[in-house]
Amino acid sequence: MGTIHGVILHYSKSDSMKHNAQYVPYDQNYIEQRYKHSDPGGRRWVDDNLTGKGLRGGEYNYEYRGVYSLWRVPLQTMGRLDREELSGSSG
Repeated sequence: MGTIHGVILHYSKSDSMKHNAQYVPYDQNYIEQRYKHSDPGGRRWVDDNLTGKGLRGGEYNYEYRGVYSLWRVPLQTMGRLDREELSGSSG
């Protein structure tokens, strides 16, 4: 978890407690609009900004392709993503 998070305390009278996680799945329309790409295995992904401005810890500070910035991934990962044409910085 990031440095900003909530804490949930879970109490039970016995050792046989059960936690039912609550979530709402994404609407198919949202998935198709936001996650426009898919890998060979069919997993959908989004191309997004890899700068790390606004992160609180965990960002990487280096120059890549003439841009000196804070990045979300280490330099080696950025190079791999670029070679695989996944970083959004190619062409």
